[in-house]
Amino acid sequence: MLKIYVKNIFILPAMGFIFIECFLISIVYYLIKKCLKELLYVKE
Repeated sequence: MLKIYVKNIFILPAMGFIFIECFLISIVYYLIKKCLKELLYVKE
């Protein structure tokens, strides 16, 4: 029982960090795409 509890303490924060990283990467990717679209629009 204690082993499972300790395991969860380590796994849950790791999953949380992975989720936050994926979320931040998707936001950055979206912003870069938006900026590129605006730059291309200005060029044309």
